[in-house]
Amino acid sequence: MKNIVINTKEFAKTFDKLSREEQLWIIKMIEQLKWNLSVGKPLRFSWFREKKLRGNRLYYLAFDEKKSCFIGCFWTKKTSKTDNSK
Repeated sequence: MKNIVINTKEFAKTFDKLSREEQLWIIKMIEQLKWNLSVGKPLRFSWFREKKLRGNRLYYLAFDEKKSCFIGCFWTKKTSKTDNSK
């Protein structure tokens, strides 16, 4: 059974500004998450994870019991929220 993957509004705005290569990589990661919520590296909690593309990271929340995933953002590790809003 496939998992549900939901994008946040913040992520949707960021996605449109990314390069085509980054967009294709993220689409591929979303497809992976539909079948396996355990991909990526857990960050302190099993449900908070990241997947890396060079210096950037895709951050998401994965809930096995709900079979769902929320894509939060795609940032560099050192980017703050104010830097991402440009």
